[in-house]
Amino acid sequence: MKDNTRRIASLACAGLLCVLAPAGAFAEAVGKMTAVQTQVRKAGAGGLPITVHRPGRITGDSAGGAASLTDHPTPFIRMCVELAAAPRLDAEVEMTPVDYVAKGIVTLSRLPEAVGKTFHLLNPKPVRIQDVYQAVRSSGYDLEEMSLAQWGTRMAEHAGPAG
Repeated sequence: MKDNTRRIASLACAGLLCVLAPAGAFAEAVGKMTAVQTQVRKAGAGGLPITVHRPGRITGDSAGGAASLTDHPTPFIRMCVELAAAPRLDAEVEMTPVDYVAKGIVTLSRLPEAVGKTFHLLNPKPVRIQDVYQAVRSSGYDLEEMSLAQWGTRMAEHAGPAG
């Protein structure tokens, strides 16, 4: 009889964190991530070669920008476009292209010296939110900047009555 089972050569674990989520969701996501990483570490202690990868805020690919419509910051940018408005912020956003994360995970998971280690796959150059707004404007969309409170009010009006 032929043995159809396969041995696992290694295990790579990428922990993802949520942002702009309902109250309590962040803590719940961190708790789940911690539980998963605990199990992965136990597998490592049992002899399975493991590598933990902690990506930053994963965004579209660096070449064409293809991105998930549900992963941050896409819904935020989409809302700004729909409202033709954006909150006036002096902030930087860590945005790590998906192709960078994928290449990092594949490359690191193949290195024998990476076994048992944790890698933080982050873009070392945060993007100014003003540069994100300018990219939206350069794509042909109007974007009025306003206070965060005004933007929140506009967003609530756009959503319509709760019910």
